[in-house]
Amino acid sequence: MSHDDLGEQAVSTDVSASLPPDPAIGANEDVDPTVEVDPTAAMAEVILQTRRAVVPSIVIGVVGLIVGVITGELLAAVGLCIGLGLGMANARMLRTSVQRRFETLVETPGTKTHFLSGGAVRLGVLTGVTLLAVVLVQPLGLGMIVGMIIFQITMLVLAGASMLKVART
Repeated sequence: MSHDDLGEQAVSTDVSASLPPDPAIGANEDVDPTVEVDPTAAMAEVILQTRRAVVPSIVIGVVGLIVGVITGELLAAVGLCIGLGLGMANARMLRTSVQRRFETLVETPGTKTHFLSGGAVRLGVLTGVTLLAVVLVQPLGLGMIVGMIIFQITMLVLAGASMLKVART
């Protein structure tokens, strides 16, 4: 058998049957890929992580308003509160979107959803509104940007702290 014959034989061999099944959502190398992840538990974790940032954000907004009144930067302080509110609204929409995706995949596995495109549209609208505010009323718009950044950082820090607790146990 020549080298060319071996190459043709290797290409014509069906190797797709020997591939392992795709792992379950959230699985890693240490987890048995045949074990399914409970979508209810995963959804509960998403809800918990996004809700934890609400109370600290409200406190930050109130403190920001007080500082804004004292320093005479009321528009920036109001923008901060609007930005924190937009961050909370974005987190709420994300929770709803994730919940719908889990429900759809549980009911009809393999169904394509518009999860990523919906997220892109949501973030595009938030960005457009914020940039419009920056152009029209600069202190308000900049406060909105800072508020959204603070909300995201707060949510990430709280989620990271929660993950560290789980990793230590």
